Amino acid sequence: MSFDGARNKHLHLQVLTLAELFQGKRPDIPWVDASVAKAAKREDTGKQGTLL
Repeated sequence: MSFDGARNKHLHLQVLTLAELFQGKRPDIPWVDASVAKAAKREDTGKQGTLL
């Protein structure tokens, strides 16, 4: 099964060995625009209790 991206088809499941990763091979994934993701709001840590 494959995912049809904007220009290319990307396989849903890709198996890479450690040897391939060390050789610099990367999974074929669709390009994601990082500008569309919102940053999470920081929590107020001033009221944090103790664990023990």
